[in-house]
Amino acid sequence: MLTTRVLLHEVAHCAAPYYVVEDVEQRYRGGKLLAVSHTKHLSHGAFFTATLAAITGHVVLGDQGRLRAAFDHFEAPVASVDELRRELDAQPRIVADEVAYLADLRQFMEDARASTPTAGTPRPPSSYVPETPWGFYLEMTRRRIHRRRKDGSPLLSQRRLAEQISTVFPCSARNISELEHLRQPPDSPAQLTRAMMVTICLGMDPIWTRYNLQLTRWGCGDVTLEQARRLNPEWADLVEHINGLLKAMPPRWSVSGSR
Repeated sequence: MLTTRVLLHEVAHCAAPYYVVEDVEQRYRGGKLLAVSHTKHLSHGAFFTATLAAITGHVVLGDQGRLRAAFDHFEAPVASVDELRRELDAQPRIVADEVAYLADLRQFMEDARASTPTAGTPRPPSSYVPETPWGFYLEMTRRRIHRRRKDGSPLLSQRRLAEQISTVFPCSARNISELEHLRQPPDSPAQLTRAMMVTICLGMDPIWTRYNLQLTRWGCGDVTLEQARRLNPEWADLVEHINGLLKAMPPRWSVSGSR
């Protein structure tokens, strides 16, 4: 549903600076400098929130900086007005660099294609962006933790993750494997509970989990904060901290269920 809040959110995406001003690296081919490479800002990072706060302050009557105050209260990263202005001023030059690089890359690919014999060679299929399966995020997060543990602690295999969850809820390595290969959220109430507990064990952001994986403690079998603390004390502390911030500044909208 299109509301004022949703509309301003999308407008902020259009207006926020896209590229980081600081150069990251230079692109070369055959010893020739092509263009400067720029990293991209986080889609919901400090410059997005600063842009949204600025637009809301100009458009919404009675805002008077309340959105920026809310960002500060909830400890959201917000760039200063001067930082936002500096990034916005530099965007045209950065975009020109990126356009020049892409044009050179396109010409390079066309030249390579023209010099390659095509007789009897089937054309490759048109490229497309495949849909990301739901369980992909669970698997990749676990694998990233599994690879990065270099302090001598046990690696996070499916079996070990299942053993950790089994301390509060029945779980097996097969259950974890099924979750990681799902294309959509699970239908089984038991698997929903296990999925929520997986995100807790992996330390996934509870707000990101709610909006991207459609998982909440109260929607997955009422996973208690005590259970969450046994699985991941730091995650439980984060949720309690967020709840404290919400109690101090209640949102203008509400949802059913305990947080």
